[in-house]
Amino acid sequence: MKVEIVSKSNPYVLDVLKDDETVVALTRKNADFIEAVVGLDSNYRNDSNVNSANATAYWFNKMILDPSTYYGSLKKCIEIIDSVNSTHLESTINGRERMFGIINNFCRTPDELKRAVCVNPSQNDYDNLFYRLCETMDNHKGYKANNISFASKFISYARKYLNKDSSFSKYDSIVSKRLTKYEHFYVDKNIRINAYKYTNNYNERRSLTDLEKQRYTYATYISYMNAINRILEHLKNDNGIIINKEEFDHIVWYSSKGNQ
Repeated sequence: MKVEIVSKSNPYVLDVLKDDETVVALTRKNADFIEAVVGLDSNYRNDSNVNSANATAYWFNKMILDPSTYYGSLKKCIEIIDSVNSTHLESTINGRERMFGIINNFCRTPDELKRAVCVNPSQNDYDNLFYRLCETMDNHKGYKANNISFASKFISYARKYLNKDSSFSKYDSIVSKRLTKYEHFYVDKNIRINAYKYTNNYNERRSLTDLEKQRYTYATYISYMNAINRILEHLKNDNGIIINKEEFDHIVWYSSKGNQ
């Protein structure tokens, strides 16, 4: 769907939608500006440094250059991704160790991992690494925790640094609550704006078994992923603008943080 943009002449002010000026527009100007801002974030900048042992990129690169370091490098990747992105594996019982075990059992070598992270999740396909990482776990307070955030971020980072591919969306609760608004304006005005359509809703999950919770989490991500695909497809076909999934994630996340 063609959208009307309120373009701001000030390069430091984001373009917005004419129909709703609280919605930051998906424009190349906005994408370039926010990517520059993101690049100033020390965590983001440092994480892509292949020469720093504090960076995920370093350990993914190390396992490719020297496959004998695979196990140790994989453990460091899990630790850094969890820490930098606050995915709270440490709040679960043996969370990092369990994620390592799942990945290591599914992918015994760096080459197997490279192939595994290129598989996109799809409905009723439960034989893939992302689904395995969505396993429901107990946290230290006795509650059930889902791993949709860590699972998506691990796959996204691994795909980016092992395969030079930024096409896997990281799940984020802030972005999820804005998706139907972007679908409404960019895909179809008949789509109702619903902040909870693509969230991993605790109230809906709490009466499910662990397996049902895992499949619910998995299905939530697939719906989330498909919504982003629809938005970016219509952005390209109807408006002639191409932005990648990482840029979309940054636009929605950074523009929404100020409204939290």
